[in-house]
Amino acid sequence: MSDELADPKTKLVLIVDDDDAMRDIITLCAKNEGFRVDTAASGTEALKKADAQTPDLILLDFALPGSGGYEVAKELQT
Repeated sequence: MSDELADPKTKLVLIVDDDDAMRDIITLCAKNEGFRVDTAASGTEALKKADAQTPDLILLDFALPGSGGYEVAKELQT
């Protein structure tokens, strides 16, 4: 295993939150560290994007309306 860390530009972070301000803050922080970022405002949108893009990390709000974060996490595991 290499002692070097992976280049953040090669990593995709999917940020899932129904709160626009929270999504914006987390997006800004991740981009400032050099990560590629995509966002979703709902569980349904998150599942579609996760399936299409295979993100390296998903930051998931568990208090989502409709299909909540717990259900999304459970679906991502299958």
